Amino acid sequence: MNTSPTATNSETRQKTYIRAVLFLLPALCFWASARVFLLPKLEYDWQRSTVAVSEAHWVMNVVHAVMHHGGVVLLALTATFLLLELRFAIYRRIAVGATVFALNSAVMLGLTAMCMAALIK
Repeated sequence: MNTSPTATNSETRQKTYIRAVLFLLPALCFWASARVFLLPKLEYDWQRSTVAVSEAHWVMNVVHAVMHHGGVVLLALTATFLLLELRFAIYRRIAVGATVFALNSAVMLGLTAMCMAALIK
């Protein structure tokens, strides 16, 4: 009884999604807590600081873009993922991995920008 190599290497849909959620959950928790707790404090400190607006205001623009528009990015990536899932289910693992990588990268960019903004002020 020989099985084809593709049948032994494929993983189930549920296993792929569970793995994606497990890799994505910590980043989403960090993003949500940073948006709720850290971003208001950082904005308050920037309003009170003596840094000239033209010097490093681009850092706060990056922070605002990533933190406030993260939901839109998540929605766009989810729509792209669903399109790939419906059209090309054979590439599920690649699509899930790329989506999780993009979301984790966006969270890391936002947290790094917040750290830079805190150090510049």
